[in-house]
Amino acid sequence: MEVPRWHEIPDERSIWIDPPYQEGIVHNTIHAWDVNQGAEWHVYCPSIATVTLLVDTRDGNGNGFVQYSTDYVGGTLWLSKNGLWGHNQIDFTATVDAFNVVSTHIYYLGQQVSVDSDIRFNGHFDPPVQPGTCFDYVLSNGAIEGFTPMPFPAGYPPFLDYYNCPAGTAALGAWGIAHDITLTIYGQCTVDTEPSSWGKIKSLYTE
Repeated sequence: MEVPRWHEIPDERSIWIDPPYQEGIVHNTIHAWDVNQGAEWHVYCPSIATVTLLVDTRDGNGNGFVQYSTDYVGGTLWLSKNGLWGHNQIDFTATVDAFNVVSTHIYYLGQQVSVDSDIRFNGHFDPPVQPGTCFDYVLSNGAIEGFTPMPFPAGYPPFLDYYNCPAGTAALGAWGIAHDITLTIYGQCTVDTEPSSWGKIKSLYTE
């Protein structure tokens, strides 16, 4: 898979929807896709539900980093039938069940100079895919490349509007790339658990 791109409607990757029109605000929405503007895959419409401060290391000079964990709700994943996972017959859609971003904001003399993000989300596939088929998607080393009012680059679809997603578009937001991605598809969403005796457990590690 190729380097994915994203923007946000408002958090760190999409669009600023509600006042004060900045990252980390509830209802900010994220949209991510492959380098071919979503021809192979894209995820759309997860929106911020909660933002949790994990650590703030800034000193008296305003140098250091701040790290947040941001949980989103909603969203849909679309996979092309022509992708590595497909069989050239039907496209696949899946419902996002959980979506989290851990972002590290670097500060120098009180000014934010960069943001690095790790995005992870999972969910289950919609029919006609066999019930119980789930996925786990990881986008690592994400970085902001720009934000409005900077010139909007080529290769990025319009920002999506939280209040009318995915049909509506918005004017404000940020955009960036993620350098490493991993998609895992599970034939069974949950692993059955069975009671085991201590003797049986020990036998697993006995030659």
